[in-house]
Amino acid sequence: MPVQDKSADNPEIIDRIKKYIDRELERSDIPIVIVMDSADHAEVSVNTTDYIKKIAELYPDATVHHVNLCEQGKLLEEYWDSLPVIAGELNKTAQELHGYLHLITNTLSSHYPVKKQNDECQSLLEKKIEPMLVMAELEGIKLNRGFL
Repeated sequence: MPVQDKSADNPEIIDRIKKYIDRELERSDIPIVIVMDSADHAEVSVNTTDYIKKIAELYPDATVHHVNLCEQGKLLEEYWDSLPVIAGELNKTAQELHGYLHLITNTLSSHYPVKKQNDECQSLLEKKIEPMLVMAELEGIKLNRGFL
């Protein structure tokens, strides 16, 4: 059930934050926990600043940073050699049930290079090939549209 009051002082929100960070600390051998504010399908919270302050209160020995993804990578640089390398399709989320591993059902996804190639191909078809087929037909040239 969704939480209605999403303020950083809401006990339910505090409990969720604490459970998440504690679970992430247990999962990792490095002393950094990354907490994303939004994702590819969620908006940034209006309470981000308050959440950061609350996290700093809950973990007084920690240094809490609010950074972008590039800065996040720099924070992780000294630990790169100790991070696991996973190759291939990342479908582990479909094999294990955890709160942090899930697939959004009925959602098609692909890696950025595949998306970029698809966009380039689609643009080529829309902007060049289809107009050329129309022009050919106007000139009486019948081409096999199945090739399109």
